[in-house]
Amino acid sequence: MFKKLLLISLVIALIQIITGILMHFNSIEFRDVKSYHTYYWISSGILLLIGALFCLFKTRLRNVGIYFSIIALNVIFLALGCKNWIGIVVIVAWILLFIIFVSRRIIISKRI
Repeated sequence: MFKKLLLISLVIALIQIITGILMHFNSIEFRDVKSYHTYYWISSGILLLIGALFCLFKTRLRNVGIYFSIIALNVIFLALGCKNWIGIVVIVAWILLFIIFVSRRIIISKRI
């Protein structure tokens, strides 16, 4: 289950990075997109990518990965100024990943 979650988060991160780059170069047109929104998308995708890669480790680095993912979640909420369908899909996915990450951490701490 955890490996599937990591794969999903890696895919979401890559989608965010690619979407941010395409938005930056105006290949994708969205309403109300400012230039700084693209930087939020790209940086959030990179933070999620780093967080997912840290979560692969079975040491304290997994906690670092979870914190990176939480920071990335905050960054994407800053980009909410662009109201479009892909933003809503990404935010719903982020909320689900956040819930799964936190519940996974609680389960791990209860076993110890």
